[in-house]
Amino acid sequence: MILHGLPFDMTAYILAHEATHAYFKLHEGFPSSLPAQVEEGTCQLMGYLYLQYRKVMATPDESSQHAIQLRDWYIQSLVEDTSPVYGDGLRAALHAFNAVNSLQFLLDHIRETSGFPRV
Repeated sequence: MILHGLPFDMTAYILAHEATHAYFKLHEGFPSSLPAQVEEGTCQLMGYLYLQYRKVMATPDESSQHAIQLRDWYIQSLVEDTSPVYGDGLRAALHAFNAVNSLQFLLDHIRETSGFPRV
């Protein structure tokens, strides 16, 4: 449940994260259970990529200074998260994504191997 008053970017980040969980469960071919670090890391990656997209695409009149600073804080918090599942998972997913430079390849590899590509 998303509470009233949650900032737009955080709401959208949560939706991107949760939609990725749904994609894994509903898309044919994915295992019924992925390792937690792989699943959560990929979900974090999708939210991270969305926030990066918003950062790049936002026009000055669309974003107040406060919204820009808040978005930057969200991004920094994701990258610096110390939890083994979410933080390490994101860093592993981001490393793999940057190495293969293809979200489709990354998702195909996860579907086929239940893990990130070794890069």
